[in-house]
Amino acid sequence: MSYDKIRSFVRGSVIVLAAFCLPYAVLSGQKPAEPQVARYVLREYNGGLAVFTEQGGEPLEKYDVPVDSLPELDRELLREGLWANGREELRRLVEDYTG
Repeated sequence: MSYDKIRSFVRGSVIVLAAFCLPYAVLSGQKPAEPQVARYVLREYNGGLAVFTEQGGEPLEKYDVPVDSLPELDRELLREGLWANGREELRRLVEDYTG
């Protein structure tokens, strides 16, 4: 095999290899997807506060904060549920009610 044929083969191989190794988003000009952030909801549960995932089910955490002791607006908000995007936002939300 001549030097020119080898060089041509290597160049073609590198291009094909690069095409398969580079992420699709880079090749298509699209931005990579943002990482998924867990969503939580803080709401009234059995007269107190509880944290749920967006799928619902059983509470992840419960807090001994009587909802009846809160102002009417807070009670209404907690009946509907207050959403938090991620653990840090959830922590701040819980601290607002638990002190």
